Amino acid sequence: MGVTIHFEGQLCSSDNYYKLICISKNFAEQNHWEYFEFQEDYKLLERVKDGKDWNYEGSTIGLRLQPYLTCDMSL
Repeated sequence: MGVTIHFEGQLCSSDNYYKLICISKNFAEQNHWEYFEFQEDYKLLERVKDGKDWNYEGSTIGLRLQPYLTCDMSL
């Protein structure tokens, strides 16, 4: 059994985004975590919010952190 944590948020500027990515990469490297930076022109994210489908279709950008080798990482 595994736990998946998804975080969604909004930053004030692209500068803040790149600062967040830099801080996250540094944290991952210091803790010997693998990470994967991604940018997709189109992605379907199938989600549920308050028991109802709440899908997203569109561009995505971000960083996926892999804390431990035994953690599940599905794409």
